[in-house]
Amino acid sequence: MKAPCSNCPFRANVDFRLSEARAEQIAGDVILGDTWFACHQTVDYSDDEPSADNSSVCVGSLLSIAKERGDAMANLGVRLKVLSGQLELNDIDSSIPVWNAAEFVKNVGID
Repeated sequence: MKAPCSNCPFRANVDFRLSEARAEQIAGDVILGDTWFACHQTVDYSDDEPSADNSSVCVGSLLSIAKERGDAMANLGVRLKVLSGQLELNDIDSSIPVWNAAEFVKNVGID
């Protein structure tokens, strides 16, 4: 996938809602931290516990990391995915508007 999906929670032009606590966790762990984020369209929800074992990295999260930190490679989890050959950062459509960490919490998180 080279662009965020049409209902990606990181897109600034999509109305997506999470609990405030979950939005803060994602912003801290992914946008500001070192955890990669799985695209929700590739997560296996067939069991009681969702599995991201065979998931793709969320392109919207990559764009949000880059917006916040200047480069998606600033995130260790993303760097490891790239170095292991599981992720290619070339040809990603960066024209899609995405949230930085503070915007993500403010606009996605609800009380």
